[in-house]
Amino acid sequence: MTLLIVSTLSSCSKVYKWKELIVSQKELQRILKVIKMKYSEVLVDLISRMVVIKDNLRPGFNELNGILSPHREKIQKRERFVPNY
Repeated sequence: MTLLIVSTLSSCSKVYKWKELIVSQKELQRILKVIKMKYSEVLVDLISRMVVIKDNLRPGFNELNGILSPHREKIQKRERFVPNY
């Protein structure tokens, strides 16, 4: 959820339903819609994949590295890029 906080620059506490000890999928989807208005499709896709509840369904380091490594130089220079998925 840290990715949500960083990308929205706000608290994402409404995502958590503390009494039930679950994550509100409705609130999570709402936040992802807000992020879609601010960031590239690639970044939104990565964030969406990283906030999947089941950790075994989230991409691992090697998968993330494979997606991002072709764009490493542009990322480090903070340039816009359009990956070729």
